[in-house]
Amino acid sequence: MEVRGTRTTTRTWRRARGRTADRPNRKRRGPPFPSRARRRHDDDAPADPGHTPDVANNNTKRRRSMLLGSGLAFTCPCCGSGGRSERTGGRLYDRYLASALSQDAMASYEKSIEPMKRRLFGGLAGSPNEELTIVELGVGAAPNARYYCDARRGKGDCIVAVDKNQELLNSAASEFDSRGVEKLELLEADVADTGLPSAFADAVVGTLLLCSVRSQDQVLREIRRILKPGGKYYFVEHVAAPSGTPLRTAQDLLSPLQRVVAGGCNLNRNTEVSIAAAFEDGDVTSYRYDVLPGEILFDNGFSLKSEGDGLGLLAPHISGEATAGRCVLTRCLAEAKV
Repeated sequence: MEVRGTRTTTRTWRRARGRTADRPNRKRRGPPFPSRARRRHDDDAPADPGHTPDVANNNTKRRRSMLLGSGLAFTCPCCGSGGRSERTGGRLYDRYLASALSQDAMASYEKSIEPMKRRLFGGLAGSPNEELTIVELGVGAAPNARYYCDARRGKGDCIVAVDKNQELLNSAASEFDSRGVEKLELLEADVADTGLPSAFADAVVGTLLLCSVRSQDQVLREIRRILKPGGKYYFVEHVAAPSGTPLRTAQDLLSPLQRVVAGGCNLNRNTEVSIAAAFEDGDVTSYRYDVLPGEILFDNGFSLKSEGDGLGLLAPHISGEATAGRCVLTRCLAEAKV
């Protein structure tokens, strides 16, 4: 327990250990977590305005973005900390990723994607419920903390930050602490096998996560397992460009190199299909768009202003929220609050 000024911060650090198939109960340290919750229907997802698309103009913008920013993926390896399944790495590689994923290194990306993240996390930040359990997978240096922690200060939430990189967990701890998080658990674990209890979290956050894991399906099954019925999974992912486009061809050619320099990150995954399949019994609200210089451009022609320089090969993105289906068994677990 650390006492800082007039605020008490409870912080727990642990590593996931090997588990048998029946997942035996394990003693937990740190603050107690809420065991009962009620579901809240959240209609705060951003509307997708119905504008008539200007296909020719949109394609021109996308081609220009690819030419201007095609090197971004290699100068900014912004993915791959949580699963890091493609490389075993080591201490030096951990430090390399920690530097590449630091707040300063990610500033350009965050500036480009900020309008969508603010809309995505608006429902979580504005939830009136208290004492939420929020798990962030592949937390990195905690760039998402500012989008929901500030608004939820004093509500007694417990944040569980999961990452395989100890250097990044140290950075995340500092960021969460600066945002007033009073209950924080740092878990050094693979995102596909966290060791957390089933039906544990009211919300799971994962951004730039599914591009770098060995098996998207395995990670999504883990997310479903730790979510309470009615719990929400908030995601932001870069994805493959449409087949047959010049950008997709470039992604296919350069993805092997990207996996080496960016912690196993793949440029050409159809992640939205995997998420939809994992939450087939629930509900998925997803938006597809391209992050271009000065704007975020949706497929229907609607755009949002952005202060970023565009993301080149990483321009195609999806973001949204997926809600876990309700329990249909005779003995149902507590439902999520969010």
